[in-house]
Amino acid sequence: MTITTTLDPVLQDAAQAQINNYLPMDNNPDRVGQAMSSIQPGTGKILSMAQNTKLSAPEGQWANNYNFNVDMFDAAGNELGGAGGFATGSTMKPFTFAEWLNSGHRINEIVDASVRKYPLSFPWTNTCGTTTSDYDDNSGNGSKDLRNAENNFYQRLTAREGLYNSLNTATFAMASQLDFCNIQKMMTATGIHDGKDPNKQYDMSFARNLIGNDPVAPLTMAAAFATFAASGTHCDPIALVSVTNVKGEPFPVPGANCKQTVKPEVAAGVTSVLQDVLVRGSGWEIPLQYAAGAKTGTTNDSEQTWTVGFTKGLATASWIGNPDLGSRSSNGLLIANQRIAYVDGATYAGHAWQGYMNQVAGNYDVSFFDLPPANMVNPPVVIAPKPVQTAKPAETKDSSVKTDNKKKD
Repeated sequence: MTITTTLDPVLQDAAQAQINNYLPMDNNPDRVGQAMSSIQPGTGKILSMAQNTKLSAPEGQWANNYNFNVDMFDAAGNELGGAGGFATGSTMKPFTFAEWLNSGHRINEIVDASVRKYPLSFPWTNTCGTTTSDYDDNSGNGSKDLRNAENNFYQRLTAREGLYNSLNTATFAMASQLDFCNIQKMMTATGIHDGKDPNKQYDMSFARNLIGNDPVAPLTMAAAFATFAASGTHCDPIALVSVTNVKGEPFPVPGANCKQTVKPEVAAGVTSVLQDVLVRGSGWEIPLQYAAGAKTGTTNDSEQTWTVGFTKGLATASWIGNPDLGSRSSNGLLIANQRIAYVDGATYAGHAWQGYMNQVAGNYDVSFFDLPPANMVNPPVVIAPKPVQTAKPAETKDSSVKTDNKKKD
């Protein structure tokens, strides 16, 4: 049989080389996991898939039986040998922002990012069911205030600033004005699903999943961000181009099922702000030499770290973290031959993404993205009505009336 895959050997080699720079298979005493998947937007073709383990590793070298990049099962319930994904952290925030725009809100609309308490009784809207949260330290259940990575952003600011600065409080403020059912539908439209079962929707019955508490596979994240890069066209990831027998007779292969699932103007709006991430936001240290958008993600205690981003022709998810899904921070572990006190999404996963994308993205479309429509950017200006003019009172000639013409501060 002749099997033709979608893999690009140049990209595959480049991805594996980047992984070898950070967590080489023969020098990983802390058993930190690393994976990278690339999708071509608009086609669903998997162009590369790499990680830092082998199924049959040499004696004494860390081995892992799971493919870190993929789901645990396929849609038919067959085991894929995948790890089932990892908590995605803030890389999940663009999907709430996409629904924010889809529901008619504006990119530069003001949100209140000072609110940090969302008790169990908070009246979230979810027409598909119910949504609960526990960000209220007075609720009596040991929960804590909602926090941002930095302390100087608990204030009113634009939705754009909230996303590119990766503010948890801004994402919650947007979600408080949205229907969680529609946020979930937006996630599903881009291909986001449960990391174990692709037939199961991402669970939005808990508000904490606005900021990526539940696991999603790197390949799924790459395909979801590719939807924004492709102006709202989502394609299922595919690995095969063709399969033929010795006679040249073809066998059926899965299709990418490409469909317009997100409005083009919404995809353009999200993409415009994800470009800001690499200029002035959480990914300012990892810009590309091409027009690109991205989102970093860091879970609690830096257990899982991500950067997912794209050019017009290439979408890539880069993950570094704990593959065993227990509670273990990446802080202080041996990565890139050093141990540092704090690791976030841009530190290693981001720099691996940057090095790889700068090396290979030019092999595909690197043209500029479409701009969002002007009426999606700024909210309408509200002009206050002019006060009603009253008749000027007649001057008095009473000498007892005196006027103070001094200016008052």
